[in-house]
Amino acid sequence: MPPPSNPDDEGLSSVRSNQVPWLGQAVLVSKVNHPFKGRQAVVKGVLYGQDTLSGLQIVAQLSYWDPTVPYQTIVLDYDDVVGVKYV
Repeated sequence: MPPPSNPDDEGLSSVRSNQVPWLGQAVLVSKVNHPFKGRQAVVKGVLYGQDTLSGLQIVAQLSYWDPTVPYQTIVLDYDDVVGVKYV
């Protein structure tokens, strides 16, 4: 998953899914020792200008159902997820 172009050039109000191509894409949490490692999630948003190596964080909604926390959303570093491709 290549990082998207920075929307600051056009203003945040103009960001749409065609400018951030992985909105709605399935990802797996891959960070070692993360409590959700191996869980699938769907990208719901991207946070730019973060204090990470890539400068990006991903807002992701976990795909598994937990009745105690339905539709749980977490923030992950861009480098801690991998894209999922179904064949």
